[in-house]
Amino acid sequence: MCLKISSNAKNKWEEKTIIQKNLEMIKVLEETKQIRMLFLFELVRQLGYYNMLDSKARELTGLSKEDYDFIREYYTCLMMKYPQVKQEVQLSIAFINESKDNLKRIVQLKGCKNCIEKVTNKVDVTINDLCDKCRKEVESYMSHKE
Repeated sequence: MCLKISSNAKNKWEEKTIIQKNLEMIKVLEETKQIRMLFLFELVRQLGYYNMLDSKARELTGLSKEDYDFIREYYTCLMMKYPQVKQEVQLSIAFINESKDNLKRIVQLKGCKNCIEKVTNKVDVTINDLCDKCRKEVESYMSHKE
């Protein structure tokens, strides 16, 4: 004898499946948001420009006060839950530092006297600190490298 599933039971099963899938999606989205927020917090923390209790540190992360306070309060738990964030931040900082070093090298080799002096004496040189000629030289080199 074959048992038939009533249409009412089938509909309830489909509703439960849809609800379960939606709950799973919400959980994934919440975890993704937590990882993104933790990454921003950890990036600012490792850069070390400000004490993490300073409002300037929060501004640098771009997080809302509520999100920032949440990360600060649960930092240890979140880092244990998402240990890959620390390594991702370290790789990002290494990339940032490499880019700054490349900028300095290019200017020291091909830059004007003023820009060479800037990259020699200034710690945090950006492309915006350079004259137009040197900026174009750096941009040209960087575009070929990619």
